[in-house]
Amino acid sequence: MTKNDETTLILKYDLSISREADKTTKPAKINPWTGEKEDSKAEKERLEEESRQRRSEWDRKLSISCLTQAQVVKLLNTTPQTLQERVKNQSLLAISYQGSLIFPQWQFEPNNQNGLVEGLPEVLEALEISARGKISWLTKPNPVFQQQAPIEALQQGEKDRVLQEARWVGIL
Repeated sequence: MTKNDETTLILKYDLSISREADKTTKPAKINPWTGEKEDSKAEKERLEEESRQRRSEWDRKLSISCLTQAQVVKLLNTTPQTLQERVKNQSLLAISYQGSLIFPQWQFEPNNQNGLVEGLPEVLEALEISARGKISWLTKPNPVFQQQAPIEALQQGEKDRVLQEARWVGIL
């Protein structure tokens, strides 16, 4: 066997390996709308699990600074049914956590007539996003409010500015 024959044999072997690999490897799916490679089923499942874990951790951290339904009933001197109605009507913010409603503590101002930070019910109504989205938007520093969170701006009496910004949240 000559050196040339040896090289030819090696090349044929290498090519046959790559052809075999091509048979077992499915081509990546391409999203027709974006032109980007789509994630595999396993990758999607991994990403979904990571998302569930992040949400669970976010809920756990939030729950530390929340009041229970019983605490809010006492604070606002009302009934559980009235609380349920206020949550349903979006004039009070609550999320379900471990089978019970919890209420972010920062929304309450017992000295006000309705027991909430002035202007919050109007802002909640203007925000056309989920309860978790509302909590996130209200509590994250926002450049429009000089890096204050919108809830802080509301607490300082900037109802009109916060309401104006809330109307734009969720609009593309």
